[in-house]
This record gives sequence, C-alpha cells and structure tokens, in this order.
Amino acid sequence: MRARVFALVLAGSLLSLTACGSGSSSNPPTHSSTPTVGASPLSDDAKVKVVAWFSDKRHHEGMQALDHDLSAYKRMTVLDPVRTDNFHNIRDTCGDLDHDVPILKAFGPIPDPQTQALWTSTLTNIQQGVTDCLASLTDSTGSRTDASNTNTTQLAKAKAEITKGDTDYGALADRVGDVLGVRTPSPGADPTSS
Repeated sequence: MRARVFALVLAGSLLSLTACGSGSSSNPPTHSSTPTVGASPLSDDAKVKVVAWFSDKRHHEGMQALDHDLSAYKRMTVLDPVRTDNFHNIRDTCGDLDHDVPILKAFGPIPDPQTQALWTSTLTNIQQGVTDCLASLTDSTGSRTDASNTNTTQLAKAKAEITKGDTDYGALADRVGDVLGVRTPSPGADPTSS
C-alpha cells in the first residue's frame, strides 16, 4: 500500500540526493502526477531531513500499521455492518485505529510544514472517525451494543471522516513525491511492475 509508495519515494530520492551530493549534472527524475498546488521547493538539506523522517524505523512501522488498519477498515465497511460478523470486525478495526492513531500523533513533526499539515489532517480526521465509529457501536451507558443496535447514521459519519483521513494520507504520499522530485505510482498500481 502506501508504505510501499513511501519506500519507493525514499529509495528514489536517496539516489537523486546522492547524485546531487556527488556533483553529478544529471537531470532530476520526472514526476508524472499533478504537483501539489502551492508546493514550495525544499533545499537538498531539507529533503534529506524529510527522507530521514520517513526512513526512521518507528515512523515507517507506524505508517505500515496505519496502512494495515485503514485497509482492514475499508474491507469491513464495504460489508453490511448490521451483520454480526461484520459488526465485530468493524469494531475491531476501529479499535486498532484507536490504538494506533495516538501513537502516530506522538511522532515529532515532519520537517516540511506542508507535509506536516497533511499528516496532522490525516490523523485528526481518522481520530474523529474512530471516535464516531466506536460511539456508534456502544449504547448510552458506554456498553458495547450488538449488531442490531448499531447507530448506522453515526457509523456512516465515521466512515466519511476516516475516508477523508485516508484521502489526506494519499495526498501526503503525493506531496512527499513532489517534494523529493520522484515519481510515485498511481493509487492501486503494482509497485513491483515496471
């Protein structure tokens, strides 16, 4: 998923930054996606800092967990939440996101303000969606409901918020590619094919 996109972006950017550092006069890689509107160029030093942030093992593992949680959530919300087996799976995936998002929020800031703004928006929207998701699956006393008592209106609101966070996360991947001047695969593309 996106963790693979980030890995490709980072690998490509490390190569291009190495070329810059060795005095190479090669042209920078072309980027086929639409550039982020208002994206400000970064110095080579700033690019190295962005690469370092995304390369940090804790950050990389955190984004892998977020990718996994979002993928599981999307698979579950396509299904009917009123069915008992889907209800439990949705509750579990919202619980996983509820566990992981506060950990991700504790990361230091991404050393590019525009990318950090996307990261903050991603986590804020997902956290709000998770709060609504879990609330839709509990009754007024805070006890877990069964599938037939699910607040489907609030669950739909949660889905919209988490989807917005996921969209922001995709924009973050595009922004990193733009900042680093590397081509990122389109969503759903197989990163192993050439």
